[in-house]
Amino acid sequence: MEQDARALQLVELIYDGAVDPSAWGPFVQRLSELCGGAAVAFSVQLPSGPRLAYHTVGTVESLTEIADKYLAEGGMPWGSFLDDQFKGRFALASENFADADVPNTSFYQEVMKPQGLAPSAPIVHVISNAPHRPISGIGIWRKEGGRPFTDEDLALCNRLVPHLGRAFEIHSRFGDVRHQRGALADVIDRLPLGVILVDAASQPVVVNRVAEQIAGEHDGFTLGPGGPRATDSREGRLLRGHLGEAISMGITSGQGGNAVMSVSRPSGRRAYTVVVAPLLRPIDGRSTRDAVAVVFVGDPEATGISTIKFLQTLYSLTHAEAELVVLLASGRSLEEAAAERGVAINTIRSQLKQVFAKTETNRQGQLLRLVLTGVAGIQDEADLE
Repeated sequence: MEQDARALQLVELIYDGAVDPSAWGPFVQRLSELCGGAAVAFSVQLPSGPRLAYHTVGTVESLTEIADKYLAEGGMPWGSFLDDQFKGRFALASENFADADVPNTSFYQEVMKPQGLAPSAPIVHVISNAPHRPISGIGIWRKEGGRPFTDEDLALCNRLVPHLGRAFEIHSRFGDVRHQRGALADVIDRLPLGVILVDAASQPVVVNRVAEQIAGEHDGFTLGPGGPRATDSREGRLLRGHLGEAISMGITSGQGGNAVMSVSRPSGRRAYTVVVAPLLRPIDGRSTRDAVAVVFVGDPEATGISTIKFLQTLYSLTHAEAELVVLLASGRSLEEAAAERGVAINTIRSQLKQVFAKTETNRQGQLLRLVLTGVAGIQDEADLE
């Protein structure tokens, strides 16, 4: 019964760690206590990171760094801890190398002895070592002067094996989701439009960088706890109505048309263009914080295109030609572009002809459609700083 209670304590901590990686620390600490104050190193690798993350007790960081080197080079006296013999169970590594020979190894002299570890084999368990998948494992090391490991220690640890396997799968799935969310956030931050995903209560779930900038200007369009709002009372009612319809359709079917409107700006600058729509694919088993509708916000005062260097590379434009495209995309006329750049109008017209030829367009409208709807609108790293 006592061992059942101890195992249950560890199992609870294991599943806490599966959801919140910071909880692996208490698990490692309790495992150390139950194994006579042993040093424990628990390594975890997620798909989003190439290196192992260590949760340790009774060791210092240098142990894991040096052990990484020996693990990679196969220099541990017990062989590779990634072997299948340590998978599916906790086992003493002395099965491969006698404890009597450990003091004569360089691994003991360089790694174990400086950390106060006894010259004996650790208890090892490989949780995951599948090719092209995250790896994970646990090493339990006896401290100098600590009690030897017992059959009871092995029995207790082996009761944890199925729970560690399941918890690691959960841990990896959460890691996959976090990585995917981060990747999607990076993608929408590069779009030239403001993007706001809202839940069934109109609360923002995801807000990209452009939307934050637009809302931060407080120039007719705001974003707060109540969701997207227009400052003008009439436009505000219209936006709330469109958003309510989109949310309703997003909850029930994921089908419905886009609602389009303008949001005026007290500054006198050109109005924002706003599109409200339900998400196209409703999610089964949706929670209250899942997005059901999206609001796109465009700022016609912004160029909507990326850096001059990007345009030069994309369309083989000169610096002056790319600069002209940026000015035209921001709403400048040819005369205004000439004045701003301090050149003659004939120079501007000549450059525009060259731009037409390089972009295979014939009119200014075609040119602007090309650059504003193509990949030139994707922001690069410098634009996001």
